Amino acid sequence: MLHRRFFLIEPLTGTLAELGRSLTEDELVLCCSPQLMSHEFADKSGWTTTDICLVVKLAFLAQTLDIFQDECKRAQVFDTADISESVFNRWWSIREIEYLGRAIECSQELRSFSSNVDPGNSLVVKNWLQQVMDE
Repeated sequence: MLHRRFFLIEPLTGTLAELGRSLTEDELVLCCSPQLMSHEFADKSGWTTTDICLVVKLAFLAQTLDIFQDECKRAQVFDTADISESVFNRWWSIREIEYLGRAIECSQELRSFSSNVDPGNSLVVKNWLQQVMDE
């Protein structure tokens, strides 16, 4: 059986201000916007939480720092051109989050609260909710 664990990656306090001195606005948005990443693994695969977190950290860095193809620029901004756990830990945090499923997967629960669900003023949400209730 496959399992998927989800992680929220966010900049540490001070990352935005410090990187803001060296990066363009677009680069800053890419580097400092919260990101959701996941990792899949199979039963009995031997993956530990530490292993999974390291893979997610390295993947995040590779994806995010891909905009800095020039190693000199990457080293100038991040004090090293390396993609490593220590670089990640200096600038970002990671925490596991519980994934409850897509909204549509909660339709049974929504139906049980049908008289108490307020879709607000959104016609699109109201129509979606009506479809869920009619299923």
